[in-house]
Amino acid sequence: MPVLMKTATRLKILCVDDSPQLTAAFVKLIALQPDMEPVGVLHRADGLAAEAARRRPDIVLLDLTMDGQDPLSALADMAKADDRARVIVFTGVSDDKIIDQAMEAGAWGYVDKTQDPGQVLDAIRRVAAGEVVLPRR
Repeated sequence: MPVLMKTATRLKILCVDDSPQLTAAFVKLIALQPDMEPVGVLHRADGLAAEAARRRPDIVLLDLTMDGQDPLSALADMAKADDRARVIVFTGVSDDKIIDQAMEAGAWGYVDKTQDPGQVLDAIRRVAAGEVVLPRR
């Protein structure tokens, strides 16, 4: 996996979640960070690979429970199409089997939605720096 080095420019973040309230809150939070910028929101995983190619995010925050295309399938499609963007699964599903499936599909991180938003921002920065971020098991 290539190392993503972002120093002079801001990290571009794409939020993929079916909750308009959650995505709006995270877009605002990301926009307040001096080293990050939101590049869009998707409320379904359908066409994630194409949208990632168009929007060119550095990091994708991806929920696992949405209508439409299975998010793990969309993650695998995106990872095959372009390994430049790194995906952090951002979900309320905390199951070792699902975590393993997400990592096998190409995720770089797995963050629980119940975590403090500062921890999510920290995970974004760590993944951007080349670190894999997983919950304690």
